Amino acid sequence: MKQTWIRFELLGFSRSRKTKIFAVLTKDTGAILGRIAWHAPWRCYAFFPAADTVFERNCLQDIMDLLDMPQILLPREKPK
Repeated sequence: MKQTWIRFELLGFSRSRKTKIFAVLTKDTGAILGRIAWHAPWRCYAFFPAADTVFERNCLQDIMDLLDMPQILLPREKPK
């Protein structure tokens, strides 16, 4: 998956250390656009946009592609 204008960065894990938290950043300046994290009421990962952000269709598709990736659910080495 090649992102057009945004990139994703693994920030770490939730307090329970069971789910991942990703930052959604612009490629050019690294500005924070939001985060992707587990949303317990829906029992899935969701995108939480930062205030006053605007997205075009390619960026939204990149975010949807990450949310659809089964690898997002795979455990990785957890921070100590």
